[in-house]
Amino acid sequence: ESKRMELAAKLRMCVEAKGGKADDLFKTIAGENSDEMTKEEILDFLESHKCDIHLEKLDVLFPNKPANDEGEAREKDRATSSKKTSSAPIITKEQFALMTRMFYKVVKEIVLSSNLEIEQSSQIRRMDVGEVMEVLQGPMLDPSVGVYRIKGKALKDAAAGWVTVAGNKDVTFLLPGGNVLKVVAPTELEEDSKDTDGKDVVHQLKVGDVLEVLDWTRTSRSTSGLTHIKGRLQGHDGAVGWAAISSSSGTPLLEPN
Repeated sequence: ESKRMELAAKLRMCVEAKGGKADDLFKTIAGENSDEMTKEEILDFLESHKCDIHLEKLDVLFPNKPANDEGEAREKDRATSSKKTSSAPIITKEQFALMTRMFYKVVKEIVLSSNLEIEQSSQIRRMDVGEVMEVLQGPMLDPSVGVYRIKGKALKDAAAGWVTVAGNKDVTFLLPGGNVLKVVAPTELEEDSKDTDGKDVVHQLKVGDVLEVLDWTRTSRSTSGLTHIKGRLQGHDGAVGWAAISSSSGTPLLEPN
């Protein structure tokens, strides 16, 4: 997971340093109309942006790629323009999006605000310890106070804004992680995220089960809405389905592992 996070951060920083957005990363690397990319294309992107990374770390994206004969494979891949006939493994757009998503968890209470620069920001709300944010942009330096901040969206209520990762007095507010959740109260892994009765149950979740977050969404059946995550259950043949992170009464069902 640490290797995946490092690679995701490196790729995102490369595109953001040129004024791009992480959402456009796949299109920037693979091309406007492509729905797949090769390891070679990622390497070329990193080299062209002078972003160094060890080749073996790309195996996080391409786990079936042999580590030896790397140079020979790269030369062979350069000789063909067809991804389907290339010797390089292929990753789809959906797989790439999953592998490059970044989450941070709150380890010290912090304010979610409206702007990168704290001095120009207004407060949106406070974030509590244990909350999780999906990164939309950054980390980026706030030049006014010299701290790094991320723009993200909170899983709790989908509130979006900027948060300081660490203060300039060695105080840490956020740490990478939060994309693995543990079950803290019995609940169900269901076929879809719709907030309706009578849904098909994929798996009965028990306390201690662990889910890897694949996606998340908000439902609107209740006044405040509920956050559901699409997760892969560790063990149990990797069952995949949707689960609420809390009950309609606010009782936590899932928490960061």
